[in-house]
Amino acid sequence: MAQAYRVRGLDQALDTLKKIDPELYKAAQKRIKNDVKPMITEARKGVPQQTPLSRWKEASGSGERSGSARLPAWTGRPANRINASVRRRKIRGTGGKRTLMKMQQSSPAGAVFDIAGRKNPSGSVQ
Repeated sequence: MAQAYRVRGLDQALDTLKKIDPELYKAAQKRIKNDVKPMITEARKGVPQQTPLSRWKEASGSGERSGSARLPAWTGRPANRINASVRRRKIRGTGGKRTLMKMQQSSPAGAVFDIAGRKNPSGSVQ
């Protein structure tokens, strides 16, 4: 589930920094990328190499969904597909709010593993 932190004035500060000293702005972006690496490493540690459920089929090369639940095949490498991007983007429909960093699980099987067992907004377990 997405967790957001609000930092007031960050967007304006980065705009000003980019205008005044572009090299320092680039260095700040690199520093943020380096600061994010421990979060990615920690997130990757929590993903098992073997299938987390007993009947979750391993990938046979085709990557197709299988079984009655139609789960994506477990590749054994979904942890490698947790990545982060550090980039300022406008978020549509939020009145000009921006995001600075995004961490994303790009493996379908890893995404299913990530949300399995969480409570949905209605309160029942999925």
